[in-house]
Amino acid sequence: MNVYLLDIAPLRGREREALALLPEERREKALRIRREEARLRSIGASLLLRAAGGSNRRLPAANTESRVSPAGRIFHSRTAARSPRLP
Repeated sequence: MNVYLLDIAPLRGREREALALLPEERREKALRIRREEARLRSIGASLLLRAAGGSNRRLPAANTESRVSPAGRIFHSRTAARSPRLP
């Protein structure tokens, strides 16, 4: 089992950039969260999930989308669209 940790402080003030990296479904879910701390944790967790599933432990190309089945399994698929990465 791997444990990943992310400091959400760098996401403050860059929330829109980080949200642009997420699939629409996750973006909408994060935007429904009212408290900033909780919203940033949700965004950070989404980015960590993508990074953990990517090659070389880097954030994968933004053309990778993840979805969760009703049974809780995570599936990744590639799409044609690409979004910018956070520098």
